[in-house]
Amino acid sequence: MLLRRPFALIILLRLMTWSESTQAQVLFWSDQFNGGVVTGGYSIGVGTSGSGTFSTPIPAGSTIHWAYLFGTQVGGATQDLTVQLNGTPYTFTAANAVGPVFQSTYGGDAMVHGIDVTNVLDPAITSYTITVPVQTFSVSNVYTEFYLFIAYSNPGLSEVSAVLYLTDQNCQEFHTYALSLPFPVFSSASPVAFASMGGYAANTTADCESISVNGTLLGSYAGGDFNSGSDFGASGAFAYGNGTLTGLGDDLPDQAIAGADVLSDVAALVPDGSTNILVDYQHCPSGSPDDNHIWMMALAYSSDPCESVLDLGPDTTLCVGEPLILDASLPNATYLWQDGTSAATYTVTTAGTYFVHVDLQGCAFDDTIAVSFDAVPDLDLGNDTSVCEGLEVVLSAASVPSGTILWSNGSTSQSIMAQAGTSVSVVVTNGGCSVSDTISIGLIPAPLVDLGPDRSICDGTSAVIAMPPGNATALWSDGSTGPTLSVSTSGLVWGQLTENGCAGRDTVLITVDPLPTVDLGPDQVICVGTAIELDVFLPGATYVWYDGSLGPSHGFGTPADAWVTVTGANGCSASDSIRIDTDECDLEVVMPNVFSPNSDGDNQVFQAIVLKGVGQVELVLWDRWGLELFRSTDLAFAWNGRVPGGNAVPEGTYFWVLHYTAKQSGLAHELHGTVTLLR
Repeated sequence: MLLRRPFALIILLRLMTWSESTQAQVLFWSDQFNGGVVTGGYSIGVGTSGSGTFSTPIPAGSTIHWAYLFGTQVGGATQDLTVQLNGTPYTFTAANAVGPVFQSTYGGDAMVHGIDVTNVLDPAITSYTITVPVQTFSVSNVYTEFYLFIAYSNPGLSEVSAVLYLTDQNCQEFHTYALSLPFPVFSSASPVAFASMGGYAANTTADCESISVNGTLLGSYAGGDFNSGSDFGASGAFAYGNGTLTGLGDDLPDQAIAGADVLSDVAALVPDGSTNILVDYQHCPSGSPDDNHIWMMALAYSSDPCESVLDLGPDTTLCVGEPLILDASLPNATYLWQDGTSAATYTVTTAGTYFVHVDLQGCAFDDTIAVSFDAVPDLDLGNDTSVCEGLEVVLSAASVPSGTILWSNGSTSQSIMAQAGTSVSVVVTNGGCSVSDTISIGLIPAPLVDLGPDRSICDGTSAVIAMPPGNATALWSDGSTGPTLSVSTSGLVWGQLTENGCAGRDTVLITVDPLPTVDLGPDQVICVGTAIELDVFLPGATYVWYDGSLGPSHGFGTPADAWVTVTGANGCSASDSIRIDTDECDLEVVMPNVFSPNSDGDNQVFQAIVLKGVGQVELVLWDRWGLELFRSTDLAFAWNGRVPGGNAVPEGTYFWVLHYTAKQSGLAHELHGTVTLLR
């Protein structure tokens, strides 16, 4: 496959000299490209400041290929200098010195400074003005000449070879430069521009400065240039493009040089295909004001008209569906593709080998390119989506057996888990074909559920747990769905709220604490004048008795309906109650249940067998029909079985009630029963 590309050489390369008297020079830049070259400049002459305008005719449709602004320094000037190029400031400093250092006629180190302006210039601008401020140096110790060198690209123009040298002249009377050109000169087809870019002083005494190329005298140079109002100025301005040399200012596009014209067409002096040129300079031996510095040498010439400029590019692999347009376009050429078509371009849609034959003004070019296609992986992560907080989404890329998968998290697996609230991208590559996709996974917040802290309840009570208010659907651990849940047993309880398909849950631990054990015992009767003490002590407990007392024990000496509430260390309370009664412990009443008033002398009357401690009594006795038969308040009561009229009652069962009071306490008592009367 034929491949040929222009190259830029922006280096400082000191070339070998041919002989002891031959001077050295720096090949500063060279390139081959479709387009042209234009140069211009300005000189302050013997002054210290000034302004000059020059034209830069660049064809429409061009782009800046390479451009440099140069400033030349004579003597030992060490200060920085800022000039204006169409109003834009550029500063020359020691840091941008690009040329070799040599001793100027005026003493001190002389050199060329350069600033790259390739990315600054506008190809539509065809005129430039350089403005130089006042310099504080002496006339022999200043920046004197300023040059703008522009190479522009234009696909509609033929190829040009451009070369720029920086000289290291030592102001001797004779200088010889052996130029080894990076590109062959084809002088038979078009002009070969050779410009000696110098200036500053005019020859006022004799024609003692001259230039020869390959032993042929071009002429003598001296005098003011087009952009100076005196005998001083920059020289060597020209334009070259499409095989045409144009002199600018006072420079003429012929072989001869004269005065301010230091541009020559040396096509007749350089053999066709040559890469070597010998340049001789003769300077006035007396120096200033008759001597003129030559700072740079520029050459521009056409390339071999039949040198291949056809390039379909390297063999390539494309992605299926990716268009490829093969472009063999050359000005005024004819084309023949492998399928017989004759357009300048060919659109490739299938794999194969493609060939083109180009005829250009008697020159023939051929090129071939092989094109293959790789399948584009099928990739679709789906639409952006949203999932509940805390959930993950499974994302899967296409399976590419011989390809690669790279996720945005660095994973190379086919599937990954992506969390809510993230954006995930993936690149799938098959051969030279890549496809990417991105998906955003939104986060749907779950309802906030807060059941509060874990809590304890007392045995026999319940805790009511409530959900936060809102429109979410509730679900409890027991399956109920109400807004609240009543819990009376120990264990974990969870509550869940569901809204927009997302659930939030909280869990709370319920602990049932036991009640304290409180037992006052059974109701009690105590003897009058005695006391008892009841004790309900529990460690860490508090107490409240029925009468407001707070101790763990309580004494009783009188009747009471007593109770106590005990609160344990866990905060749970329990109560118990007791009835305390008092009695005369020496009070005793015993009544008979049978008597026989039959005059036999035994058990003749119904009276108390024992009547101890009794103060007052009242006995009432009835028959079975409720007829009162006997009443007595006598402590020695006795019924003889007769009614008040004296008649004896028949045998049978009779009912009685005895009301009596205790002699000591005065408490009233009641005793009742039956008695059987036998005759």
